[in-house]
Amino acid sequence: MRSTRSGYVEYRFADGSLVHIRPDSEVVRTPAPRYNAEGRRINRGLRLDKDGGLLQTRDAEGNLIPGTHQTGERLSD
Repeated sequence: MRSTRSGYVEYRFADGSLVHIRPDSEVVRTPAPRYNAEGRRINRGLRLDKDGGLLQTRDAEGNLIPGTHQTGERLSD
């Protein structure tokens, strides 16, 4: 666990996946990096939902899909 300069708390796991907790208590989960045969990362920009399912955040051209940046998941009190 570490705190970032932006005030996030970051948890990094052995598989490379991350969980960030924003100062407003929103939880952001990102999957472990995956690479193609050329060594290029193929899952950049993806997020995980609270159950670990992939959320697509970009279309085939790399454009952000509206309404997918924030998952709405928050820490409970």
